[in-house]
Amino acid sequence: IAVGCPKDKLVNFPYVVNQKRLWDLANETAPDSGLTAIINNKVVILFSGRMIARKGLESLLMAAAQLIKEGACFMMIIEGDGPLKYKYKNMANELNLNRNIIFAGFSQMDRHAYLLSVFDIVVVLSIEDPWGIVVQEGMILGKAVCASDAVGSAKDMIQNGINGIIFPAGDWHTLANKLKMLLHNREIRVELGNQAKYTAEDWTPKRNIDNFFAKIVYKSFNKL
Repeated sequence: IAVGCPKDKLVNFPYVVNQKRLWDLANETAPDSGLTAIINNKVVILFSGRMIARKGLESLLMAAAQLIKEGACFMMIIEGDGPLKYKYKNMANELNLNRNIIFAGFSQMDRHAYLLSVFDIVVVLSIEDPWGIVVQEGMILGKAVCASDAVGSAKDMIQNGINGIIFPAGDWHTLANKLKMLLHNREIRVELGNQAKYTAEDWTPKRNIDNFFAKIVYKSFNKL
């Protein structure tokens, strides 16, 4: 507005996460006793997203089936809804995943924050995604995030093997290997989560503003 942009051209798109709100909801939401009993003493993988093709859930189901064949012990929660829900449920049934998977449906923000807080690994599988806010949500809560290289937020925020894991989009074989490593190495999961939290805490609206104005100043200086 100060430099003359018309108000009707301004769009508020808060792609960074309100960290305090996420933490408060995660800590204050009442625990789901039924879910707690199911996941007891298991490493838990969370997928959260719309059930549409570009979110890549099929890759996770294929990877999970491979992990079960190799004797891995885990639970997987699928949070979200969408037009392909029944296709993915049928696929999970055909791959014999029913004992290892829960389709949790759509969640409001309080339940979503709670789910993020109680899981060990967050997967973001998109084959096309300009941002992907679940990456930052998982990182803020100190989780090991495994994301595809087609997720914009992962490319910006994750240093592969340091504060998260990146795998080629759609490559369920590589995804299975990465998840196998995370499932069997608690120390790696914890270290990735700690580094992720450290990274995400600096990813704030103020940082965006500072970077934006730094670019303006840089370009203006080069024109002089």
